[in-house]
Amino acid sequence: MKLDYKTVSDVEQANGVTLLYTVKMGTPYIYTKVKRDIPDSIIYLTVKTARGRDHVAPFIRNEDLDSVTSSMLKKKSSSSKKRSFMGRPYSFCKGCWAKDFCSEEFPCEKRDEKMRNKAFIESVKEDDRFWKNGVPKKYMILCKYAKYMYAHKKTAGQCHKEKCRVYVDGGCYLGLYKDK
Repeated sequence: MKLDYKTVSDVEQANGVTLLYTVKMGTPYIYTKVKRDIPDSIIYLTVKTARGRDHVAPFIRNEDLDSVTSSMLKKKSSSSKKRSFMGRPYSFCKGCWAKDFCSEEFPCEKRDEKMRNKAFIESVKEDDRFWKNGVPKKYMILCKYAKYMYAHKKTAGQCHKEKCRVYVDGGCYLGLYKDK
């Protein structure tokens, strides 16, 4: 069954109502809110079909429809505020006594260590001997790399000097091997 939309628009203008089917096609969420929250505001009026027969169709007053959409927009705008910082600033602050007011004013060894680690990561960012998170690539550290130790029958912790990529300026860049 097809409705004659010329007669529907005449009825809408004459009575100040909107066809509920058009609301359903446009915004189904508002349609369900109208059906659930204000079923008393639905009016049934007679319109013509495409073949000229009479048909009873549901309409809703424009004032009621505006109240539903405006209340929905108010709820949406009030809930869209930005979320402020919640919780502790660093993961290591979990058991700290000053976790609620942690800042640069209070000295903290864990925070200082974190900042030093961050600075080290930034300094070795372009170095191909390190991964992106600042961890050295294990296969390049020959005194720790198991395959290299067994292939050359070296004991653990013995420095390979110039063969190793982290041996720089007569010493281990990472401080793993100390000459005694």
